[in-house]
Amino acid sequence: AKTTFNSNLYGRTPQQRLEFGQRVLKVTLDDLKRVTETYLTTDQHSTAVVTNSGSLEKLDQTGFDVFTL
Repeated sequence: AKTTFNSNLYGRTPQQRLEFGQRVLKVTLDDLKRVTETYLTTDQHSTAVVTNSGSLEKLDQTGFDVFTL
């Protein structure tokens, strides 16, 4: 019901939802590899860690840049 409500709210028809599901089911391993090689490159990644203040000292010793808010 929630999915149907949101789809109606954003103007997605049942036909559009069906076509999207069919396209998802047609994805191949080669498609996933291509997307991974294109968008998940190591030269453009970042890592974030959310922790409590008691763990900051341990995290700082790992060599990562530590920023606090």
